[in-house]
Amino acid sequence: MAKATKKTNGRIVQVDGDLERFLKCDLKPEELAAHAQRLAELEAEVEEKTAAKKAAAKNAQGVIDALAFERKKLAEEHRQRWGYRDVRCRAQKDMEAGEYQVVREDLDVVVERRPLNDSERQGTIAELGA
Repeated sequence: MAKATKKTNGRIVQVDGDLERFLKCDLKPEELAAHAQRLAELEAEVEEKTAAKKAAAKNAQGVIDALAFERKKLAEEHRQRWGYRDVRCRAQKDMEAGEYQVVREDLDVVVERRPLNDSERQGTIAELGA
């Protein structure tokens, strides 16, 4: 009885004395149909993965841009040793100076001033103490 052997190159196989070779063969109609079906599936999968890759790259770029913006802002604040924050303020009228003022409440400092307009100069009844 002959031994079953297989050549390592994958092209020649000898099984129990019979010889098989890897040769060119015409495809049968059902094989062509199966190939066409698989080609269509592979094409759709490649397109899907390519679109997913582009979407992931776009998303990653958005994340990178946001991180870079934050890094730039923090570096600038660190270098300058100051930055902008929302701070509670109050509006007040200084009738003697004729000014409308915005006062920063945490430091009690005027941060904005402008001349009073005519309606602000007249005041309300409550402001006049009536």
